[in-house]
Amino acid sequence: MKKRVWLFYGCIFSTLCALAFRIFTLSDQYLIRAAGQQSTVTVTVANTRGSIYDRNQKPLVNGSTEYRAAVTSHPKAIAALSGVLENDDFENMSQMLQNGRPAVVTLEKLAAGEGISLFQVPMRYEERVLAPHLLGYISGDESEGLTGLEATFDTLLTSYNGVASVSYTVDANGKPLQGVSPKITNITKNSNGGICLTIDADIQEITEDIAAKYIRKGAVVIMDPESGEILSLASLPTFHPGKVADVLQDPDSPLLNRALCRYNCGSVFKIVSAAAALESGISTNTAFDCAGHITVGDTVFHCHQRLGHGNMTMPTAFAYSCNSYFIQLMRKSGGDSLWHLASRLQFNSPISLCDGFQTESATLPPQNALQSPAVLANLSFGQGELTATPIHIAQLVAAIANGGKLVSPHIVKGYVDETGSFSENTAISANQQFFSETTASSLQEMMSGVLDEGGTGYAGRPLFGKAGAKTGTAETGWERGEGEKYPVVQSWFAGYYPADNPQYAIVVLAENADNTGAKTAPVFKEICDRLYQMDEQ
Repeated sequence: MKKRVWLFYGCIFSTLCALAFRIFTLSDQYLIRAAGQQSTVTVTVANTRGSIYDRNQKPLVNGSTEYRAAVTSHPKAIAALSGVLENDDFENMSQMLQNGRPAVVTLEKLAAGEGISLFQVPMRYEERVLAPHLLGYISGDESEGLTGLEATFDTLLTSYNGVASVSYTVDANGKPLQGVSPKITNITKNSNGGICLTIDADIQEITEDIAAKYIRKGAVVIMDPESGEILSLASLPTFHPGKVADVLQDPDSPLLNRALCRYNCGSVFKIVSAAAALESGISTNTAFDCAGHITVGDTVFHCHQRLGHGNMTMPTAFAYSCNSYFIQLMRKSGGDSLWHLASRLQFNSPISLCDGFQTESATLPPQNALQSPAVLANLSFGQGELTATPIHIAQLVAAIANGGKLVSPHIVKGYVDETGSFSENTAISANQQFFSETTASSLQEMMSGVLDEGGTGYAGRPLFGKAGAKTGTAETGWERGEGEKYPVVQSWFAGYYPADNPQYAIVVLAENADNTGAKTAPVFKEICDRLYQMDEQ
């Protein structure tokens, strides 16, 4: 009997011991896992984002690097950084380290020592950023593109995110344990992947420097007339993508990309009027008289030459930009031919530079409105409801320069992966013959005449070689000034260079100019001269 009792109690005791051991084991494993999770602190030193390159894979962002370090409160680390950081930076770092946890600092000089984990990481923006309006800007934590191509290609650029971080083993207070090496993670090379633009960084720099000399507000666009590739795109005034807050209240709206905005066209539209007439079979020898004004219905339209130009043919009227002549020319040609040609040139729609990135829509009077002689007269020399962006005008100029082919302006040349391997953008529409080569040749001769002595564009004539161009001074209907007010006009200078083998379609716009081509002509001239020098090197 006693044996059976002892055996019974022995079984119970053994079972209890086994259960206790199992509970202890499970609890211990849980505590070990929990302790492991709580004993590591990770400090992010840098987050990086995919790159944007020019046509030659020269970085427009992530183009330079800086040194950043994760620092612990180890005495050797503090001693090493005391001779590297400025006083204020050293003081800020010391305050961050007071709780014993790691800090991140940016270094201008190298520093090494126990407790310092040093990284060389990409800087998103350098002191000068080319084409900021095209690139756009990102959120403060660099996680999201907010405007421009940073926003358009946010998914792609985010896919090439990289990170530099340090993981420390810490004590119960979160202080890194001395003598235990931290775990280093550095995959910032991922940010080598991104997009390759058609922009040429050298041409972009030339464009921005020259435009800033003469234009306060406006835009300059340079395009390859054969391919439609945008070689440079500048908007003024400019801004720095890393200092957006500095210009948010600026009344001149520096964040606005004026190259994509629509403006009154003025006489640059006479290129379209002349093309419509030529395509309708009207000869360049067709002559009309200019008395300085012409009456259409109840409206009197004035020419800028108030005494009149006299009897002129089309090339002379084009060179002198005679309003009276073009009113009579379009009366002969008809409004339908002008409207259809302008419509095919996208003067009533936006132009897409890539998927998700386009200009504002140009505006054209309705076709039936041109049955009114006064509306047609206004449109014949680029006034009235007509507006267009600098990109629209660049596309128009390119069609003249390339022999009558309509190109698709675009901004993306291809894509680059994290290894630097390039793949070409294949989503480009093929050129189409827009009007005859004979028409294009006649327009080229007329645009060359604009730069001859006596032509309205003579001040923009390059020193090296010839060019073709058309000027424009567009009335807006606005007035400015206090007391004696003055009319606000948009000043245009649109052309191609060089004349014998056009390589560049160049459009210059000065917004709210208070004179004619004085601001835009020297920009065109100096850009042509610099491009000549660059190509001769």
